[in-house]
Amino acid sequence: MEKPRILAPVSSLKMAELVLDNGADIIYAGIKGWSLRPDIFEVTREEMESIIDLAKNRKKQIFIAMNCFYQSRELPDAMELIKKYAKRGVSGVIVSEIGLIRAVRRELPDLPVHVSVQISASNSYEIEYYKSQGVKAVVLPRDMIDLSLENIRAMAGKGLELEVFAVGDDTSNYDGRCQLSAYLFQQVVPDNGTGRKDMIIGNANRCGYCFLACKRKCRIGDKTGYLLKRGDLNIYNMVPDLVEAGVSIFKIQGREFPIKLVGKLMRTFRGLLDNRNNPLKFKAYVRTMDDLIGLKQVISANHLWLLAKSNSPFWKKIRRQIEEPWDNLTSFFWLNIPGMKHILKKIAGITG
Repeated sequence: MEKPRILAPVSSLKMAELVLDNGADIIYAGIKGWSLRPDIFEVTREEMESIIDLAKNRKKQIFIAMNCFYQSRELPDAMELIKKYAKRGVSGVIVSEIGLIRAVRRELPDLPVHVSVQISASNSYEIEYYKSQGVKAVVLPRDMIDLSLENIRAMAGKGLELEVFAVGDDTSNYDGRCQLSAYLFQQVVPDNGTGRKDMIIGNANRCGYCFLACKRKCRIGDKTGYLLKRGDLNIYNMVPDLVEAGVSIFKIQGREFPIKLVGKLMRTFRGLLDNRNNPLKFKAYVRTMDDLIGLKQVISANHLWLLAKSNSPFWKKIRRQIEEPWDNLTSFFWLNIPGMKHILKKIAGITG
């Protein structure tokens, strides 16, 4: 079996350098307007070229995320971008559409294709289908039913690489099939400066913003609270079993988080993965990861309104003031204060 690898997020050249310094085997980034993230967490076309050059110089892989559900008139431009960066030396592409998969395989037969989590491929028949389409790897949904060891073993036997989120938000439904954001409001607005004609706000499935409706307070009957919220994945606890079952790639979510926090997550998971056969060291890295996820939850609590306000210079400054106190911590001694972890989780729950 090939040695398991780590796929790390990139929202800037600086983040690319940091995650590679901390042990990433593969990095991924989206071009502004063309992946499922707001523009501020994507990179410019010029930055993408620099990131590709950096990865090639480090002898690491770089994937471009083209994981939106594009309209027919957008597909020619999407293919041109993929061709441009394939020629530049990108290692592969992450896509969400069956039609785009076929187009890439037809026009760029040597370019590896990874199927995005947005497709929600969750059983061995689906894996067989994507293998027949020339796909190299599939990102599995974040639902723990799909990530059962029995299911993973069945899928691993079909000959494709399986990729799971080691760090990321848990979900109360299938990735790629959520319509909750559309219930808040939906409108088409100009997507200035990205090359796309418009963006649909309120519909994350078609290239819009996800408003994290599952993390908001809601009322069901006489109950009010965070009834759909499921917190963060803790699948890193299962790493030894997942590797044994056939997982090839572990993905870290984090293009939207402070650079130094992503670097700490990357470094800790590198140690965790490399020491999966050493119970004492593995448990120590799991404890550190638990602390980092607690920190991530506190930052996530401010995520919605920071996104909403972050385009003006004033709110960008406020964003830095909120994130940098956490970002600049070099140790987590304060997390060992009795009750501190509980307080962190409570803060994240109250304001999430």
